[in-house]
Amino acid sequence: MKWSKTVLDLGCGTGDNGIALKAMYTNIEVHGVDILPDNSVPDFYVYKCLDLDKKELPYPDKYFDAVLFTHVIEHLHSPFQLGKELDRVMKEGAKIYIEAPNWTTLIVPSFGFHREQHNPFNSYDDPTHVKPWNKQGLFEFLKQGCNCRVLKLGNTRRWLEVPFDLLIVPFALLVGNQSPVDCFFILELIWLVHLRGRQQRSRGKRVTLYPSLVEESAAQHITRRITTLVIIIRLSRSMPPLFYISWNGGTA
Repeated sequence: MKWSKTVLDLGCGTGDNGIALKAMYTNIEVHGVDILPDNSVPDFYVYKCLDLDKKELPYPDKYFDAVLFTHVIEHLHSPFQLGKELDRVMKEGAKIYIEAPNWTTLIVPSFGFHREQHNPFNSYDDPTHVKPWNKQGLFEFLKQGCNCRVLKLGNTRRWLEVPFDLLIVPFALLVGNQSPVDCFFILELIWLVHLRGRQQRSRGKRVTLYPSLVEESAAQHITRRITTLVIIIRLSRSMPPLFYISWNGGTA
């Protein structure tokens, strides 16, 4: 984002990303899109209230130098439709950063620890989540949906915080503070998936090869997981007793 002048913060919420960017780069122009009222967003935002699943982005072609897209794609029913719009509004060479819950958040139990504090453990603890994502899914979305070149793809891990969290989490459990416990599971144990890319328009026609991987419904996603689990269980019956099949299909 260092050389970015015009930044689009998709699903900007109350502006945490924009506030952090403004603190580092005071001259940037930050545009925000969300479904919140105008008075929920900091004044320095050029804010538009709209539903990303239903409306096109209200910006001219090739307008933005950078796009932030953090913890929004998991809420969308039609991400590929938004991908076309991102392709349109990003300048040649514009950068994009995407972050979402990894598919492994599905294996975390839905703990009943102070539910009234509304910090999700399992991905579906948030009723607005359509589905979690994985690295391949984000790769296909950025490459095919947004017509961008993938620069970096990985999981967000905060290993350096683990020693501190091992001290903080027991205390949080004692005092009934859900947030540190949630962060420990999501950021250290389960991880998030993130991706960085750059707009690089191709001359040929864009072809979507694997839309089912990235645009399946929640029901389809769960059905695929159950089918995979059934196959794994059947395979495990034919394995020697000293081996077992792990969740991701590997042997140990």
